[in-house]
Amino acid sequence: MKVKYIADTEGKFSRKQILVWCTMLFVGAGALALTTLSGGGSKTSDIGSDVCSSEGARELVEEFLSAYSTGSSSASLTDRFFAPDDRFQWFYDALTRHGEEATDRSDLDSYFAQQQASGDSLGLVDFSYGHRDEDNTGHFGMVLSRNEMVLSGKGAIDCASGKIMVWATGPASSTSTTQ
Repeated sequence: MKVKYIADTEGKFSRKQILVWCTMLFVGAGALALTTLSGGGSKTSDIGSDVCSSEGARELVEEFLSAYSTGSSSASLTDRFFAPDDRFQWFYDALTRHGEEATDRSDLDSYFAQQQASGDSLGLVDFSYGHRDEDNTGHFGMVLSRNEMVLSGKGAIDCASGKIMVWATGPASSTSTTQ
């Protein structure tokens, strides 16, 4: 295979080649700057991935579950993982948090502290994801383990803030893990 060099035989580039490269460089840099300045794309959390991608959403949920289960400060869990008041919808648990209480973001800190004090621990067993363009939200389904119980649930991520806006869990058809 014969390699064709861009430069002429003396190692010099033509003005046309230089002009094309500079144009490509400026156009690319301009597009990157425009995307960055306009807030293009979805926000990222501490995990560094696009939280509204399948991988990023899963990482966000796993990071929340890990922080929750290891007893991280409950005050930091709410602000770190859950959407601001204007986008937060609910944190529902069929066994421990339901009704109007589920829609009250202001008491999540005390709820998490109470659950952690009782030794509650959650782990991710299965996860599925889909993005909805019309309202820029990521929707997920999950199967969780809570101590010896299996929970099924669903949730949504507000892609603008990069945080969870909906969380709902309840007992799955099986009441114990088979691991």
